Amino acid sequence: MAAQDAANGAFPDPREAVTAQEFTASLRRLRAWSGLTYRQLEKRSGVQGVPLPYSTIATALQRDTLPREEFVEVFVRACGVDPVPWLVARKRLAAGGTEAAGPAWPAEDPAGAAPVPRPAQLPPDAGDFSGRAAPVRELTRLLVDGEARTIVISAIAGMAGVGKTTLAVHVAHGVEDVFPDGRLHVDLRAYDAPLAPADVLARFLRALGVDGQKIPDTLDERAAMYRSLLAPRRVLVVLDNAADEAQVRPLLPGTPTCAVLLTSRRRLAGLEGVHHLDLEVFESGPSVELLGRIAGADRVAAEPEAALEIAALCGGLPLAVRICGARLRTRPHWRLTDLTRRLRDERSRLDELAVGDLAVRAGLSLSYAGLDADAKRLFRLLGLLDAPDFASWVADALLGVAPGRAERHLDELLDARLLDVRSADGPGVRYRFHDLVRVYARELAETQDDPSDRRAALARAFGGWLALAQQAHIGLFGGDYAVLHGSAPRWPAPAELCADPVAWYESERPSLLATVDQAARLGLDELCWDLACSLWSVFETVAHHDEWRVTAETALTVTRRAGNQRGEAFALTGLAHLAVARQRYAQAMEYLDSAIRIFESVREEHGRALCLTMAAYVHHMSGRHDQALPRYQEALTGLRRAEDHGAEVICLRCIAQIHLELARPDLALPYLDAARSLVGGADGERYHPQLLDQIGRFHLGLGELDEAERVFARLAGVTDEIRDPQGGAAARCGLGEVLLHRGEFEQARTLLHEALTLAREAGERLLGARVLIVLGRCHAGEHDHGRAVVLLREAADRCAEIRTPLWEARALDALGAVLLADGDVRAAESAWTRARTLLATAGSPEAADVAARLESLGTT
Repeated sequence: MAAQDAANGAFPDPREAVTAQEFTASLRRLRAWSGLTYRQLEKRSGVQGVPLPYSTIATALQRDTLPREEFVEVFVRACGVDPVPWLVARKRLAAGGTEAAGPAWPAEDPAGAAPVPRPAQLPPDAGDFSGRAAPVRELTRLLVDGEARTIVISAIAGMAGVGKTTLAVHVAHGVEDVFPDGRLHVDLRAYDAPLAPADVLARFLRALGVDGQKIPDTLDERAAMYRSLLAPRRVLVVLDNAADEAQVRPLLPGTPTCAVLLTSRRRLAGLEGVHHLDLEVFESGPSVELLGRIAGADRVAAEPEAALEIAALCGGLPLAVRICGARLRTRPHWRLTDLTRRLRDERSRLDELAVGDLAVRAGLSLSYAGLDADAKRLFRLLGLLDAPDFASWVADALLGVAPGRAERHLDELLDARLLDVRSADGPGVRYRFHDLVRVYARELAETQDDPSDRRAALARAFGGWLALAQQAHIGLFGGDYAVLHGSAPRWPAPAELCADPVAWYESERPSLLATVDQAARLGLDELCWDLACSLWSVFETVAHHDEWRVTAETALTVTRRAGNQRGEAFALTGLAHLAVARQRYAQAMEYLDSAIRIFESVREEHGRALCLTMAAYVHHMSGRHDQALPRYQEALTGLRRAEDHGAEVICLRCIAQIHLELARPDLALPYLDAARSLVGGADGERYHPQLLDQIGRFHLGLGELDEAERVFARLAGVTDEIRDPQGGAAARCGLGEVLLHRGEFEQARTLLHEALTLAREAGERLLGARVLIVLGRCHAGEHDHGRAVVLLREAADRCAEIRTPLWEARALDALGAVLLADGDVRAAESAWTRARTLLATAGSPEAADVAARLESLGTT
């Protein structure tokens, strides 16, 4: 009994009731405490010799008047409780004038009187029902809530095949005891000759005992009679597959003793006071569970990977999973892998998802048939996209209409549950197809639309993504520079979507990748390489190197296949750019050499100048300054002819960086000034964070700590604003170095650890090594020589791995100083010897300083 008490609530005390309503409520709590259903109570009362019909129990417990004494006695005994306290409490309340005509079990019907009909029209419950525990609890709670004073109308909405009817019927069977006067059911056939409300009412009235000849002629009169008959009863009405609000309203009861379960593919938002439940497809777990219930749990357990694949290929749609289970059950010789092999072919998948009178295509075709012509065309064209989701402008592009004109067709597809809203977060609402709906839409497009029309529609949509990618590049770089474009036409997608380029990219990333790939497969080579190349700036900003590589390789493959040399060369440039970002300099030079040769053969000076800039940078990072400077100068000439001022800024600050590294600040300054002049002041600096980094290092090199701190703080603000982890790491490294020079070691370490985290996020191994050098020097300043040695050795190893001799030498130089301070002269000599060699090879004046330190060891 204790376990039962815990499960069903505390035992009710009838003495606490001060009104008839409270006494009846205590009887309801007693039933809940007992854990017995109305049917079980009926049986237990019969065992005691006085049968108490379950319908009478349900009716008595839902009223607010005192039940009769004989009812209370038999009911409380059936619950397993002594009835005396309850009878005393009832007598006290009755003496106080609260008694009313409460129900007991009804007297025998007068001779010849016809029994009151109790319709039981529900279809059979699904014996293999599974996967909907939460919705079942939610709906059951609403229907059994005896305190509800309004009609409960639970509207279940969802796409075809998601299991709306199965859920509604299952819940309706589960609350049989709550509605002892019957359960009405009708399939309103929303998409297949919808039933007229007047016809449904005639059917319901006959089920409720009305003679066919006495049924009124008009809809209003039938609805009035229907509601009058339901008023004193507790009846559940299941309205399945409703078309719209107008079809449903006349069928709603008018009193709170009844409830309605309503299913529809539409949300029927016009109905007042409705509890809406949107039914989603299954996750993999419930899908596999349902498959096992139908096909056999042992069979499914024997091939778990195949079962998961079936669930995925069905997109979690319960109808599709049910069909797969039925096919496996009727083919015991099949393995699950036999079915997965059949389902993998998208072109025949819907053919496979049919068994008996169940078919996924049939349900979708009814939804499609209810659309207008333009919505049908949009549905088909959307199905052609490989993009997993899309914004509303894509619909405009596919149809070739003015901005916003296609939104009403999108709404129609949403209402028909042929389209879902994936998200309303980020820049604009995004839509998506269920996988099987997409298959159906593509199937229709390929059979009903002309191939040239399909290709043109897709080219318009791809052109919109291209226009937005170009806008994102401009937003990040402050201009359309350091990039080439092709001749593919743009579609005027809303530029405001790219107000935050990174947020736009994050929302569009899967669709952009899918579009690059689909454009390649369709042979749209100009569009493919242009889109891939326009995305480099975003890939670099968020350090998405895998996406960068895949799109550039795709562009390279399609341009080579098409003989598109200009596009091929710039795809190679993109791969080189990625290799540089990953500090794979030898690989970068291979790509650049090939790209430069092609650009020269097609006389593309702009592309060649961009490649020369990058090649010079590779020489620069490899310590070959004598090769880097001439290439930078040659690139500068080409960039100025192309009027690519943004790329010119990059070239100028790289030349300045070499002079700073060679301790020639006087030669660096003109290039920094020229770059700053092109940038145009503070507003332009946010698009050139690396220029700010160079200016900060210029002041740091001159010992101008306050000015360096101001510039690095500005850099930190800019890079945090644009969410650039690489620039953020450089800013914090610079600020940490300023604090190091001031001896503020603890604050410096905090900033440097932040810089390390950002450098890792950006995939910047060289920048990370530079931060480690400063951090090692910081620990050395605090006399923590052991930690300093570990950090500086790690920095030197990283620089050696990515072949940046200048920075490897600087790490070794700092390491030698720490080792010497720790008394390890031999190790210090070894580190400085290696550093001197590297610096001398790079032509750095720092070699002389290291040589002097080595010389001093002879007198140590």
